[in-house]
Amino acid sequence: MAPRTTGSCFPGPVVRDVYLIQLLASWAIRSSEFSLVLFLAGTFPGTLLYVSIHGIARSLAAVLLGPWVGAFVDRQDRLSAMHRAVFCQRASVVISCALMLMVRRMQHS
Repeated sequence: MAPRTTGSCFPGPVVRDVYLIQLLASWAIRSSEFSLVLFLAGTFPGTLLYVSIHGIARSLAAVLLGPWVGAFVDRQDRLSAMHRAVFCQRASVVISCALMLMVRRMQHS
């Protein structure tokens, strides 16, 4: 006996909106990560040292903070943890942009 399906094979509007929000948020984060690397390479031409330091720092933070963040998320309400994660992602983008702006201004003065 074949399983019965109910309704349309397309997701509802709420599910579609959640997927769209996730897609756009992921795209924004990846774009900011990529542009930061380009700004670092443009700010310090002739060397990839600072791009490498940035990559190592990100990887080290993921390795060292990953277990703590995982345990924190497990203890929290999922929606609350998601809101905090989105806030931290956006705050990190703002902070990295501000730091990059300060480095560029210091370099040009």
